[in-house]
Amino acid sequence: MTSLFGVFQNLSADEKVVVTDIKGEKISFLLSTNPIVSFDAYSLILNTNEETVSYPLTEYRSFTIESNPSSVKQTTLLQSPLFFINNGLLEASGLKPKSKVLVCNISGMVITEGITDENGYISLSLNNQKNSICVVSTSNGSFKVCVR
Repeated sequence: MTSLFGVFQNLSADEKVVVTDIKGEKISFLLSTNPIVSFDAYSLILNTNEETVSYPLTEYRSFTIESNPSSVKQTTLLQSPLFFINNGLLEASGLKPKSKVLVCNISGMVITEGITDENGYISLSLNNQKNSICVVSTSNGSFKVCVR
C-alpha cells in the first residue's frame, strides 16, 4: 500500500482534498480531518478522522488539493484612461508609458498617431475631424470618441 500523507503536511485548514470520479462528480474532504490518501492494487483509499472511503481504481479520475480563499490577499489597481477633447486636441492620460496610440476614423484609416510620455500622457491634433467619431487604439484597449 502506498501512502501520500507527506504531501498534505504544510497546507492550511481551509484546503481540501477533492476526489473526482469518472462521471466528473466530486467529493471533498477538508484537510482539517487529516486525510490520508493511499492506494492498493485495486483502490484509492482515503482515511480521515471520521471515515474511510474506498474508490475502485477504474472508477476515479483524479484527486487534487484545492483552496477556498477566505479573504482578499491582494488587489490590483485598475487605472482607466481619461480622454479629453479641447480646441481640436485629443488629450489622454492614464495610458501605459511609452506606448503607441493610434486615432482612426470610422472607416479604419489612421488619422494621427503618437507615443505616450513617461507618465502615460499624450496630446494629438484632431483639427480635421470635427463632428465625427474616432476610434482611439491604445495598449489599454480601443475607445470610441466623439469629436464636436
